Amino acid sequence: DGRPPTIAGLGEHIVGGITKELSKMDDSEGDDDEDEDDGEDGGEGKDVKEDAAKDTACITRMSTDSISTVHGSKLQSQRMCFRKLKSRLEAWEVPKSKSDQCLASHHDILRFRKMVALMNENEPFSSSFGPANDRDSCIKSARHVFHKLLFYAPRDKAKSTDKIPFSVMATALAEEENGEIDNAKIQDLRRLFHPDKDDYIDELSFVQACDHVYKKMRYLRASIGNAFLIDNMLEDIVDVICAIVITLAIIALMRYNPYKLLLSMTSLMVSFAFAIGPSVAKYIEGVVMIAVRRPYDLGDRITFCDANNIGGVPTNSTWFVEDISLFSTKLRFAPSNELSTVNNGSIANSRIQNLGRSVKALVTIWVPLRVETSHSQIEAFRVKLEAYLADNPCNWARLIHFRVRQIDSDTGLVEYQVRVQHVKSWQNLGAVQLDKGNLIQFCYDLSKKMNINYLSNPRRMKVAMNEVDGRDLPVN
Repeated sequence: DGRPPTIAGLGEHIVGGITKELSKMDDSEGDDDEDEDDGEDGGEGKDVKEDAAKDTACITRMSTDSISTVHGSKLQSQRMCFRKLKSRLEAWEVPKSKSDQCLASHHDILRFRKMVALMNENEPFSSSFGPANDRDSCIKSARHVFHKLLFYAPRDKAKSTDKIPFSVMATALAEEENGEIDNAKIQDLRRLFHPDKDDYIDELSFVQACDHVYKKMRYLRASIGNAFLIDNMLEDIVDVICAIVITLAIIALMRYNPYKLLLSMTSLMVSFAFAIGPSVAKYIEGVVMIAVRRPYDLGDRITFCDANNIGGVPTNSTWFVEDISLFSTKLRFAPSNELSTVNNGSIANSRIQNLGRSVKALVTIWVPLRVETSHSQIEAFRVKLEAYLADNPCNWARLIHFRVRQIDSDTGLVEYQVRVQHVKSWQNLGAVQLDKGNLIQFCYDLSKKMNINYLSNPRRMKVAMNEVDGRDLPVN
């Protein structure tokens, strides 16, 4: 009909031709040998038909596999083109609009109270998930759920027997009551489970996601209890202030002038203010920081530095928040696991870096290369680096920039700065540092394989002889 033949059309054409030839062979053999043994001819005809059926099934299977292979390669090429185009665009994120944040309704408050009540049960997620009253039982239940999903996963869509397709699970979890798919939920699930480049989830990623949710739930329950205690302390302070104001109002209503009593205590109050004034000011600053600013929560990894100091994350001096009150904060030093208590007023004027709220950490490394490296080699190095990041979507989000940082023609060094975005925050400092080390190792191995790695020149030594008063120095 003038259209280009497809793989399926060619398969059908071949199968039809084989079937016609077999039918002709059967008809001719039946006309020539109708007086011979019918049993032998029938057996041979049956064998020929079985072989034809096998050939037909084989050709059909090959056609289907070829179509799926072509379709998969086409989708992969489209993804590569999209990633390449997106990498050339300016990197920016959609800002959050405060107008989209609506006030909580009574229904939301009741749902929140019900959710908090479910946290204290042995099966906080659901009865289908299993017990999760502690971390070990949560891990066992997560493994059990993964193997059940793996058993019911469609085999025609799975490339491996130990992974489940993310699309099937995301469609089942993101489907609304009206049958529509919530794309926001799919994005949240993708950020939670971190599927690989083929859009599949293995057992480790699934269990890590469940463990992460369980950790967030436990810290949320602890934060709610801690916030309840802080609110009670604030309520007590407000009650004291209201009692003082009400007492002065009652004295004024009784037509008694309280100023005479206050004037008689002026000298005592002034001396008392000079004595405890700075401490009270620090105390008020600490209370305002915890009650209003709330710069950290329980379990957050934080660091302290001067407010005017500008610098990166000091990875060797981070603290975990263990307990929070209006007056002090209990911290645990991450490198040595030491427990400390600091006054809130003493850190109120400091710059507090909350690594738990610093999502998607930016990692910077420096790659030394030879100054003779050509532009084509640099582009090939960049392409392979982007391919490495794309092959590890569970660790890296994207490449921020790849640019020259330093050129030293005397030593033959050209240094490139590589900045990439991690999928995790600086809260998981150990995982970020581990992936950073793997990235540095990959860049070194790749530059060595391409024969563009920088080899430092041997240091030159200058040997000279000094003279004192026209005489040579004695040699020891």
